[in-house]
Amino acid sequence: MDPNGIASAEQMSRRPGRPIDTAWAALPVLLPAFALLLDRMRAVDLAYHVRLGAQIIDAGTIPSTDTFTFTVSGQPWVDQQWLAQVVFSTVHRMGGWDLLWTLRGALGAVAFGFIYLACRARGASPRAASGLSMAGLTVGYFNLGMRPQMLAIPLFAAALWAVASRKHHPWRLAILPAAALVTANVHGSFPLLVALGVLATLEDLIGRDAAWRRTAAWTGGTMLATFVTPSGPAVWGYVVDIATDPQIRAKITEWEPLRLDDPSGALAAASVLAIAAWLARRGRPAPWASLIWLGAFLVPALATQRSILWWALVAPVVIAGIDGTTPDPPPTARVTTNESRMPARVLVSTLIVAVILALPIWRAIPEDQILDDAPPGLTAAIRERLPAGTRTLIHQPWASWFEYATPDIPVFVDSRIELYRAEVWDAYGSVAFAGAGWAEALDEWDVEAIVAEADWELLPRLRQDPGWRVVAEDQDGALLIRV
Repeated sequence: MDPNGIASAEQMSRRPGRPIDTAWAALPVLLPAFALLLDRMRAVDLAYHVRLGAQIIDAGTIPSTDTFTFTVSGQPWVDQQWLAQVVFSTVHRMGGWDLLWTLRGALGAVAFGFIYLACRARGASPRAASGLSMAGLTVGYFNLGMRPQMLAIPLFAAALWAVASRKHHPWRLAILPAAALVTANVHGSFPLLVALGVLATLEDLIGRDAAWRRTAAWTGGTMLATFVTPSGPAVWGYVVDIATDPQIRAKITEWEPLRLDDPSGALAAASVLAIAAWLARRGRPAPWASLIWLGAFLVPALATQRSILWWALVAPVVIAGIDGTTPDPPPTARVTTNESRMPARVLVSTLIVAVILALPIWRAIPEDQILDDAPPGLTAAIRERLPAGTRTLIHQPWASWFEYATPDIPVFVDSRIELYRAEVWDAYGSVAFAGAGWAEALDEWDVEAIVAEADWELLPRLRQDPGWRVVAEDQDGALLIRV
């Protein structure tokens, strides 16, 4: 106990707590895991990463040119996400898509567990911290697809926890550069870790906290850590190029400004309105530092739907700090109680059992039903009907899957949007969306086969075109070959 009679963090952590607090703490860990284990994965941003990871492991080198397409084959390419690909491929080799699905649930559990801890570190009660974490899960859920970003999310959440608890545990700031080093080789969101350090330093300065120098030093270390990549500091150029590419912003939904007709955008807008209403009803102004934190992550979320996730992770922690019972109470602080432990035990046990039963290994789901955007019938048809090297225009969301499942078949375009020139996308669009000049585009690029989605407007015309023949068709779409 300090001279003023206030219990230290260590003393408070030894006090018995309310049993229900255990349940509140368990919810942000178990509910994300359960939800993600029930939600099927998509192949669009996963399957080709698994293939690339296998190539990196087998060859011992990171690819620097494209080998998957026939439109930009041999073109220089920065594979910034190489480490994520190695992780995905290693996990896939160990346990297939089932184990990758399980990993997704575990990553979600870790991420929102850290968000809960960050909310507690900022002063929220166990119930409030749990509720805020679940609110963040709800807003960000549609951005929790199994792709390299999913590996970056728990790293960001851990860094956010370190920043939130830095006053009582300053050495936790070492998580910032460690997380940045890994993220810089996993996903292009690594600048956000530097942003956390910058905002924390600014918060210290506004609060006239002498610890700002220490925070700034760790922030500088975080910046330097992002240079530890195969590309060195040039990895920042890759991120800038991606973020400012007008073609990406025009063609990819998640790069568009916030849209109210999209579930993710609608939930983000609702969260902004809820926070604004709560701040207005408080009756006293929010700290400037907190408003700066909110603004720093709200502006990107409004500018691009892709950034909604980071808003969903940061906003709960900021709100916890505004409404916290004390500035930075020990996360493990507890109060004495004689309440029964049975209700909490039943709730936590039920959730644990639900998560265990949701594991894919017990459900024995066929491989062709684990992934969306992976049409099994058309996959079998390509393997049977197309010789290796056939130049195939594939429905773009499916291209990632076919790059994995039929690696000898080069595709027209895939998920690496930054690789393709405008004329390539224009040619693809004229075919996929039945635009003018579709026949000329197919001839110009010497397309030998087409894998069309069932709803393609051009598909009925292709069926009747004497230059093309349908050789396989099911509820997903059709495989056509040039006659």
